[in-house]
Amino acid sequence: MVVFKELNSGTPIPVYTSDQKKPAGDIAYYMLSRWGESENFFKEIPEKVPIIDLLQGKPMNRADLERKKLYDLIQMIAFHSRQYLIQLFRSCYKDTRDVKQVLTKITKLPGYVTLMGKTLIVLLDWIEDKKHREAAGKFCHLINSMAPTLQGRMELNLFFRVSSVPQIGALEGKRRTVYFERHSHLL
Repeated sequence: MVVFKELNSGTPIPVYTSDQKKPAGDIAYYMLSRWGESENFFKEIPEKVPIIDLLQGKPMNRADLERKKLYDLIQMIAFHSRQYLIQLFRSCYKDTRDVKQVLTKITKLPGYVTLMGKTLIVLLDWIEDKKHREAAGKFCHLINSMAPTLQGRMELNLFFRVSSVPQIGALEGKRRTVYFERHSHLL
């Protein structure tokens, strides 16, 4: 089902659901009642592309509409994934004033990635702030306890950890790989 809500600008925004059991009116009511939070999330997305800009004055054809639906669906999936991560992270970080900011900091951390057997290991860089570092460690432990896997041809297990030592300067390329191999015992 697709429900369109007109915003102040008059631009229709699609809302998707896979719930086929509830009446359409109920789904529309519940989804549109929560719209404010979603709308705020979309304001944070830096690369909004209005369909009008994509069309460049040409009439919309079926492919354009399908492309727009796919783009909007990806944004909705991103929003719900982020909301789920925030919900999980709240159990790891008790300061409610900056849960989203700290989670964003953690998920944007640089780090190292290596494949060991059938496990893809993600070692996030050291976090200076002790409170944030401990929360990130708890979060990695929580995610690891869910036994995440990377779906696809390789079907790899995922393992996350925050570095237990600060990095000295930015290690690049081969030096970074050598550093990881020499310190993999810290995992």
